[in-house]
Amino acid sequence: MIVNFKEWMMGKFIEWRDTEKSGIASYSDFARYLGVGVNQYTQWRTGNNLPNYDSAKILASKLGPEVYELLGYERPASADPAAVLPPAVRSALEKAVRRIESLGISPDSDEAVKIFTEEISKLEESDNSNSEP
Repeated sequence: MIVNFKEWMMGKFIEWRDTEKSGIASYSDFARYLGVGVNQYTQWRTGNNLPNYDSAKILASKLGPEVYELLGYERPASADPAAVLPPAVRSALEKAVRRIESLGISPDSDEAVKIFTEEISKLEESDNSNSEP
């Protein structure tokens, strides 16, 4: 179990390095991947300094949201616009997304729009059948 930020950061570097096609990647390459300066990354990697909240957001987007807990920061509120939708609508959209992904089509395609429309129509049909006497 990773117990501190320094160990977590090193583990994330190793995971990232192992996924690089060449298998050869440096700390400088990792800093560039993260979008931070080499000196900043070195401070984090060696444990001499910890990321501030804004830097934690960058790390979370690249390496995973567990960084917030490691650093003692509160996770930001979900930016998922679907989170505010009623559960039935979210479920219909999720079903449409799964169909689109399973078919391997672009979410921007006309076919994808048709699938979304079908799933929402099913939801409307279900609502109508439940409201009829």
